Amino acid sequence: MSPWKSHLLIEKLNPLIALDALKIKSASRQFFNMDLNELNFELAVSDCWTAVYEKTNYAIPHSHYPSDFSSVIYLDMEAESAPIVFNHQLVVKPAIGSLVFFPGLLLHHVPKTEGKRTIVAINYIKVPRIVS
Repeated sequence: MSPWKSHLLIEKLNPLIALDALKIKSASRQFFNMDLNELNFELAVSDCWTAVYEKTNYAIPHSHYPSDFSSVIYLDMEAESAPIVFNHQLVVKPAIGSLVFFPGLLLHHVPKTEGKRTIVAINYIKVPRIVS
């Protein structure tokens, strides 16, 4: 796993973060009827890291609170890779190139995997935009 603040260390992550933030803003408008721009909020990255999960690796149930939004981008994934499970009931089986984002307080875990996967995880907080 890379450091929690990899977005400050690895410039190559910036285009991916920008695209991810656009997708979150778009989904917020479409599904929550919430336009962050109209509400004078911006998304700021609080944490960003990369991780490689090998066979038998897993993630215990956890949330990313106090982050407002969290996302996982699947850069590489073998067919036998474990899914991400939300609230012990919603199972999401991403593919290479998938972007899965969710409210940061949503409980989730990853069962033991049988296949390798490489991800980028990003946490965002809403910050007020200064309006003059």
